[in-house]
Amino acid sequence: MVNNPIYPGFDWAQAFDFPDDFFQLGDSVRAEFRQFPKDIQAIASVSDSDGAIIEGNRLFIQLTAAKTVLMQRGAGYVVTNFVVMRGGDEIPVGVLVTIPVVLLPTRPQ
Repeated sequence: MVNNPIYPGFDWAQAFDFPDDFFQLGDSVRAEFRQFPKDIQAIASVSDSDGAIIEGNRLFIQLTAAKTVLMQRGAGYVVTNFVVMRGGDEIPVGVLVTIPVVLLPTRPQ
């Protein structure tokens, strides 16, 4: 589990460390966020064009406020999985990461 919770409506970023030489030159990554592991439809996803950055053996994931706001309904967490695109192939990493989703308290008007 990641200790950096997502606050719906706010930007979120997290770095993930992978073993040395896990990523190869030219790889790109897609991170898919789901409410539950078996959900077919992703709530949000990012790739190298909009928030998934590989630097050495570290993967940086950034979600905009517009993407995190989609996570405000649910079980209090989301799960994400990673897919590496390498030479036209999509390779599932095979790891699910649980990320807490924290709703900020609201006050009646």
